[in-house]
Amino acid sequence: RLYSRLATDEGDWYLLAEIDLEKGIKGDGEEDWEGWITGANDFDKGSSPGGYQATSGEIFAPPSLKSYSMLNGHTTGDIVDIVYWKHGVVANGRAYVGNVNINGRPYGDKILKSPVFQYDVFTEELFIDVASNDGDSITALAVYGDMLLEFKEKSLFLINISKELEYMEDVKQGAGISSAAAMAKTPFGIAWANGNGVYLYDGKEVTQLTMGKISDSTWASFAGSPANMICGYHPGSRQFLVLGDGGDSTNAYVFTFDTGTWHYVSDMILSTKNATNMVNTSDGKLLIGGC
Repeated sequence: RLYSRLATDEGDWYLLAEIDLEKGIKGDGEEDWEGWITGANDFDKGSSPGGYQATSGEIFAPPSLKSYSMLNGHTTGDIVDIVYWKHGVVANGRAYVGNVNINGRPYGDKILKSPVFQYDVFTEELFIDVASNDGDSITALAVYGDMLLEFKEKSLFLINISKELEYMEDVKQGAGISSAAAMAKTPFGIAWANGNGVYLYDGKEVTQLTMGKISDSTWASFAGSPANMICGYHPGSRQFLVLGDGGDSTNAYVFTFDTGTWHYVSDMILSTKNATNMVNTSDGKLLIGGC
């Protein structure tokens, strides 16, 4: 959308035209779209037509019908000038970003959300603050179905985002993670690991995959202190891999979803001091880097 206002006016902006990459352009007050046509020579400044152009009808008067605030639910002055975030996801037509810095002010436990289908717009009025000022910062965000998973170091918050107003459904103490590298999305749900074990959220409930299968003492020795896990999912074998001690180890535990069993691998990777998170390639490979 293009907006305009008189240079002498400090009020709201008004819709001048709408541009669509498929339909073309529609000016203020027009009902029909003007489609894209081959660009004229004087349009693309080339020796021959090489682009495309779409031209609205003439707009004789400054637009004053549809304002920016009416169409978007906020004013241009509400938009945050500078926002940084450490974690973000897109779901239900919105971008959710957590552990944010707004115009130089850090908020480790706040989630900003964008207006619908405006993934690069954030205001301080649109946010989720389910557990603020608890001394625990957001370490990762994930989405599964209509649930936003807000991970902190000590806990996990399950936030329902199916409606206009989000609400917290549950909190799991002791189910947090140290970093986003300790979590991976699988076809069976979101899986993650910490010093207490491995967990899976399947869209209905959180279960601990290591309970009754790996003893607490064995897992604590494997995870290290503080626990700094690196996890990934291998589609070909339908296995969830957990690398202990932040990659400073060759050891890993592997969970096979088909059988619901764990096995231990002592030489999963070469010993490294600095390892990346695990990533999946487009052809289904699971990769990790280290030095």
